[in-house]
Amino acid sequence: MGKSAASLTISLTAIVVLLAIVLAFISTPLWLLLILFPILCVPILRRVGILRDMDERQQVNNFRSGNLAFYATVLMAIAVIVDYWVSPSIELLNKVSTPEYEVPSVLYTILLVAVTVKLFSNLVINFPLRRAGLIIGSVCGSLWILFAAIISSVSSSRVIFIWIFGFVVLIPSAIAYFVPRIGGSLLVLVGIVFICYFFIFSLQGPWRVDQIAFQFALYPLPVILAGLVFIASVRLERREEIEEASAESAKHKVIAEKLGT
Repeated sequence: MGKSAASLTISLTAIVVLLAIVLAFISTPLWLLLILFPILCVPILRRVGILRDMDERQQVNNFRSGNLAFYATVLMAIAVIVDYWVSPSIELLNKVSTPEYEVPSVLYTILLVAVTVKLFSNLVINFPLRRAGLIIGSVCGSLWILFAAIISSVSSSRVIFIWIFGFVVLIPSAIAYFVPRIGGSLLVLVGIVFICYFFIFSLQGPWRVDQIAFQFALYPLPVILAGLVFIASVRLERREEIEEASAESAKHKVIAEKLGT
């Protein structure tokens, strides 16, 4: 581990934390953003190779702490949601008159985005890219079709849209497994079309960031991600073929040299 890089990281983090403490005393919400800045930016700098202040053991421990933070965040969000559901019933049993409880939509957004990123990143890391893209596309398309069947008696226009969206994702996913470049491009196009439709026609009135993020994570994000995974699989498979061919050529060259001697 480079001592200069580590010292620079510690110094910058200490400066940001001290500034955040000062801002907290003057009651401005910027202190929270400053606390989050080193937590989010430092791992990104390490990941892209700009900051090299950890050895392999420390990197593994850092990934473990990230996993623990993920599970803690998800469990906390679930606990708050359950509390919103259960509290009215408990207070009703105690004959206490309270206003209606409504779960903040931001909690659902945090859960959806966190779980989506976790599951998709695990698929992309642990499976061949073509298979990962197929799993993402087919599972999401099937879930949307199943959801449309469940709510078929609620809203006809919304159900029709979800039905169409589910099949429009399933068909290119099947195509992309055999022709990754074409099917992946279709999936990315479907995701872009949904984003355009959402912002032009559906985004009416004052929408908050958490509501937009929820819709984005629910519909276009999995589709665009599946498409990009399929497209990336072409380049990765070609690179693997070149490496295998080079290794085979080097092996034959070594054998030929041994036979020649």
